Amino acid sequence: MILNSIQAALPFLPSVNLKIDNKRLNSFFENEQAWLAEHVIGDDIEDLLEIEVTNTDPHAELRKLVQCVIANRAFAVAIPELDVQLTEAGFAVQENDNFKPASSQRVDRLLAKMPSRIALGLDALVRYLLENSKAEGVYSDWRGTPQFAYLSATFMPMLEDYKRNAGAHPIENWDDFYSAISVMAHEMRHMADYYVSIEEIDRLAELYRDDELVEVQRKAIDCLCQCAVACYAHDIRRARNAASRAHKIMMANTALFPAFANSDAFVESTLNLDGGNVVNLL
Repeated sequence: MILNSIQAALPFLPSVNLKIDNKRLNSFFENEQAWLAEHVIGDDIEDLLEIEVTNTDPHAELRKLVQCVIANRAFAVAIPELDVQLTEAGFAVQENDNFKPASSQRVDRLLAKMPSRIALGLDALVRYLLENSKAEGVYSDWRGTPQFAYLSATFMPMLEDYKRNAGAHPIENWDDFYSAISVMAHEMRHMADYYVSIEEIDRLAELYRDDELVEVQRKAIDCLCQCAVACYAHDIRRARNAASRAHKIMMANTALFPAFANSDAFVESTLNLDGGNVVNLL
């Protein structure tokens, strides 16, 4: 296990007292480690962090970020049942001489704060992997994983990326953001196909994952991000405007967008789909 005790989790958690069993949360830690490997870091990084450290840890920063996410996700799941135990007479709430049970309001406030802690932790982890997975980065193989392919499907692998483009339609919970990625990617590709072609979106996605984009391409991608968020919010006008801006950038720089230059979207560059009717785009 990457995180194997409450003692090891203490730096990352609020309101924990070590009078409880140090291994009490281990099953929760295991579950959240499995979730993190499946959805974010992949098996190779999980295996890397499972290796026992004997001297200096070459992955200390990554380990800390991963442990933070595991600790907070496990804690959020465990909080509602930490003081409930099954006895011969049924379920009971544990009490002792030194503590009295917290009010439901205080527990609710603690639970309400956990999604933001988790979101910050996951964004910090993904940001670190992005920065350290470039061509010569320590974790460059991560960019070839299914996990990164999914996270980058809309060119927005972090919740903060989504928030930057969200406008009046924010998402605060990282799990909600993760679930929205597949929806946004599908809707963005459907909308943008008429403006820039799916082939160009796929080519830009490869460049994004390989960290080989130039500035003009990044500007086009910014428009595609706005298109994805607008589609998710069912703001079709905003989505079309964003896709149109991406189209104009590509029309002015066709050498940097060769798949677009060979597409029907380029050939029919004065057309747009508007409720099934063709209208002028430019």
